[in-house]
Amino acid sequence: MKVTFEDKKIKIRRKEGIILVCDADVPTDFIEIVKNQTKEIDIPFKLGALSLKNELTIEEIYNLQQKTRNRGRFIAPLVEGFFQNLPDKEYDLVILHSGPVYDLSDFTKELSLKFNKIITQNLNEHYLTTQDFNNFLKEQVFNFSINEILITFNSPSLPYEWESNSHLSLLFDANRKPILKYTGTQNPPKLDINLKIRGVSDETSIEVYVNGVKFKGKLKNDKASASPAWKLLPPNDKEILKKHLEEYKRNNFETECPLCSIKHRFNKPFLCESSDDFLESIFSRGRFILKSLSSYQFGFILFQFDENNEVKYLSSERNIFEFNNLEFVFISTDQIYKIKCKSSSLEIKEANKICNNLYELEEKFILYLIK
Repeated sequence: MKVTFEDKKIKIRRKEGIILVCDADVPTDFIEIVKNQTKEIDIPFKLGALSLKNELTIEEIYNLQQKTRNRGRFIAPLVEGFFQNLPDKEYDLVILHSGPVYDLSDFTKELSLKFNKIITQNLNEHYLTTQDFNNFLKEQVFNFSINEILITFNSPSLPYEWESNSHLSLLFDANRKPILKYTGTQNPPKLDINLKIRGVSDETSIEVYVNGVKFKGKLKNDKASASPAWKLLPPNDKEILKKHLEEYKRNNFETECPLCSIKHRFNKPFLCESSDDFLESIFSRGRFILKSLSSYQFGFILFQFDENNEVKYLSSERNIFEFNNLEFVFISTDQIYKIKCKSSSLEIKEANKICNNLYELEEKFILYLIK
């Protein structure tokens, strides 16, 4: 396994390169497929031919295939030549042949000491289409198993954004340090993790554990965003918000609806599900009782109560709100956090759940999850 750190990216690769050894009858298309796949997943690739002793380029092997067609298939010249200068256990050996390699069993010990893995495929025994060959490579050659990835952060920094297909979830350990956990179920041929990190310095020291093996590195921190533009909630909506919050905090969800002008139960906070249309009442998300916010269909709304008895709000489709001085509200899978990056640590406070989709942060912020 090889892990490298570049700017804001963690690159996880299989460490072993590929040595491909062929005889004269291996289709050139198959050689190209192996070469292209090693290039795509960024691992070393070297090429040789049975019965010849030197490493070859792909152009040379095309020209030499005809010359070696009647020379038989022997591994000895490669063991005594090309393989001598290779470092131990840094390559897998793949042998594609259309008939028996006569002396392969004579060099079992030498090859097992030199190569991490040895894969042979007799093309005469199994007719392979291009798709069959790709499946063979995927299952036996380029299989790359990732059981677990944990990323820890040794600087007072917060990883706040990553690609949605990265299969990462944010956790915090007992010391309030963030941990990113990889939850993917597939074994990709390579893995790139792009992270945006905020912190008090220009870079963050991190540790990446892949299948229990630790790798250390540093990533550059992202620049802070501009100050958010808070919007003022209109007076009528402000009063409705405050009144309903008081009822919800008392665990009372049957209250007067400003849209229906009657008292009914709110199964979802701030959403009126009453309708004269039967189908609409079943399938509709409901109507937002705060009219100034009725256009919002999904995402998050953060309300702030200021010292002047005003209510301001921010909306976001992302799971984070960022303020000045490296302060955040972060929506994780199962918890809401208010986080501040300080010089030596992260200050983390958990939100109190009022009811489903509604959370309170220090009596100052109310976070509403639109679903």
